Amino acid sequence: MPNAAARLCDELLGIAPLQLRPTRDHVVHLLFRRLPAEPRVKRSDDPRTDLTAVVAACLEQRGALRDLIEIVGRFAPGDPALDRLTRMTDFLFPDELLTRAERGELLAVLGDANRAVVVSAYRDSVPLDAHLPGAGETADLVTRLESLVGIEGRPPPLLAFVMGVARQLDPAVAGRLRDWTGAVGRRLRLDPDVLGSRPEAGDPSGDTALHLIVIVRPDAMSDDQYLLSVWLQHGSRAERPLMMDDRLRSVGEVATALRTALDTAAKESDAPLTVEMVLPRALLNEPVDQWPSGAVPRGLGIRHTVVVRSLDRLRLPQTSIDAWHHRWRLLAGAGDRLPSSAVEVSAPAGPRQWQEDHAPDGTGGPVVLALDAPLPDAGRLQNDVFTAAIRAGVPALVWSRHPALSPALLDTVLALARRVGVAQLPAEVRRIRVRAAAVEPGPAVDEDLGRHLALVWDDADRIPVEFRAPPFRAPR
Repeated sequence: MPNAAARLCDELLGIAPLQLRPTRDHVVHLLFRRLPAEPRVKRSDDPRTDLTAVVAACLEQRGALRDLIEIVGRFAPGDPALDRLTRMTDFLFPDELLTRAERGELLAVLGDANRAVVVSAYRDSVPLDAHLPGAGETADLVTRLESLVGIEGRPPPLLAFVMGVARQLDPAVAGRLRDWTGAVGRRLRLDPDVLGSRPEAGDPSGDTALHLIVIVRPDAMSDDQYLLSVWLQHGSRAERPLMMDDRLRSVGEVATALRTALDTAAKESDAPLTVEMVLPRALLNEPVDQWPSGAVPRGLGIRHTVVVRSLDRLRLPQTSIDAWHHRWRLLAGAGDRLPSSAVEVSAPAGPRQWQEDHAPDGTGGPVVLALDAPLPDAGRLQNDVFTAAIRAGVPALVWSRHPALSPALLDTVLALARRVGVAQLPAEVRRIRVRAAAVEPGPAVDEDLGRHLALVWDDADRIPVEFRAPPFRAPR
């Protein structure tokens, strides 16, 4: 696809650091260390010629192009061209639908399924295809289904097939297939409605909690103006918008609009409310948990469980999204059994050693990163441990906004990890905030930690609707 490769090169040339030969050499060195076979590339001092050769080499190895974009992102964090490159790559060179581990798990389960059931489900998912692989060729059948184009509003053909098999098997095996389908759907960021995995209206299991998802996007032309959208979700049912407009707001106006949305949520249900603040890097130190709420103003984080989510994480390349899903499954699946070693302490600056110590695919390493000093203010992603951590898929980060309380923060988080497990952090953080509200504000003391505690808690199973994947596309 020469035209597609040329378009990718044009975008790469727009990233300033890549104009320099030493930077390109460093990028290529890191890239080739990841590849199973080092390609032979004729390098050049001319940026376009050099990048053209590198892109051509990437197209010969699956996944190499995404690795290249992820590595370039380390040298130009926050560059808008990275988003365009990721979208262009997803459109022009889509990957296989399944990872190797997912495919292996699926084939292991299908190996125990009745062949007639498999054939019947295949015919239902591909009704116009008369050719069926012979007996014992389930792996070829799965590969064929992976290659088929999906239809907007319906599950990918392979997932439709798996759900069809599950409907005809005994509950134990069917449950394994449904769990597999749900995990793959979350990784692909498919709408649960498409997979039929949300509870039906009136199902009480889906109505036990309430989530308010508040998405704050920076305006491209102004450093202190933001676009706001607010969504309300009952249990696991589909979100619905409470507020979506193109009005620019200051931080104070965002806080005022949020109070209106909270009033609406309170009128609809008295279920426990979790507020998810999806914020850009510039607002991660904003004390949103202390914003006043209610008729008798009290801190938002006292009335409700409040977590911050990273807007920038939702825009990262697919390699980082996959690592995030992997680490989140470790956190969510272990409950209170996750060892305290899953919490790691790090300084906010100096990401190079941290990157070298942790696999970029999300295997090994922490699921919670506690910073031993406040996160520095910044208008965009920086070359720091926060950026390195979200690129490596760490789902939870915590720090004190007050430097004098950082030691208390570390002691508290490590103690919580030992006592109740890291999966309980959001609820425990709310308790800490409630206790702090009973203490008169004054000089920083340990009991005051709740007023200054920042928690980024990114649930990979709860992708905001505005960031879910577009309709399924067939792989190359």
